[in-house]
Amino acid sequence: MRAVAMMSVFTAATPASAWEDTPLAWAPDGAITGFPERFRAASMTVRFADPGKGIDGVELSIAGKRIVFPRCLLKRLPAESRRDVQVKGAWHDIPDLEPSLTLEFYSPAKRADGGSVSATYLYFGLENGALRHGMEFHRFGASELLISEACSREVSQASTPME
Repeated sequence: MRAVAMMSVFTAATPASAWEDTPLAWAPDGAITGFPERFRAASMTVRFADPGKGIDGVELSIAGKRIVFPRCLLKRLPAESRRDVQVKGAWHDIPDLEPSLTLEFYSPAKRADGGSVSATYLYFGLENGALRHGMEFHRFGASELLISEACSREVSQASTPME
């Protein structure tokens, strides 16, 4: 099976134009708030399975699109409860860096020792709702999130315009 890496190009930030992720509020009703008005409202619903079983479903609404995460992507998310998920955004006026929404899914071990054994970050464009790329973090390093071509197609097909 050939794997596809969702890649992103990063440019060096100068002190005057640093690119920082801003923590966003994720309300119990799913609303994601805290980014500038120029971006459309966003929301996310996460259905957790039984304890120790991970995530049953994720639905993200962003940039006028509704994205239902396919199973092939859900199985890559280590979170087991709401407290294992963080939402951040970045939206500075730096050429070549699209404003983004970052969904961070941590393994429960993060709570135990203050550090994370593993996490998966998914980066979505705030202006178009597209999944830009993903990263997997492990105790001793990080790598691009690799998904199969079939899963990549499923992710693309999972995005539909909101009515």
